[in-house]
Amino acid sequence: MNSKVTDLSKPRFGFTQTLKNNKIVVGYVWDKDIKSKIAYGDEILKVNGKEINASNFFDFITKESITKHSDQLTLTLKTKDQERLSLTISKKEFIEVLKDFNIEIN
Repeated sequence: MNSKVTDLSKPRFGFTQTLKNNKIVVGYVWDKDIKSKIAYGDEILKVNGKEINASNFFDFITKESITKHSDQLTLTLKTKDQERLSLTISKKEFIEVLKDFNIEIN
């Protein structure tokens, strides 16, 4: 069995991405600063100006995340209300995010 260890010392964006109805969407949002702006199921249309479409859809799924080496992302989203939203977010120390949930790691 192949298991992956997550390094909690590395900064992260405050959400995950997942697949829903053959589209890349916002998954779980744990950063309280962006939680009021994006939600599970919001479709991710663009990342840093690069449109997600049929020709590159699988690149976003199968290749190393384009977000790994970026400290900031500009997302273009389509919300559940069909509104388009552009949002720039920055990575945060994951340990700091955990404090919002009263979780401490020694």
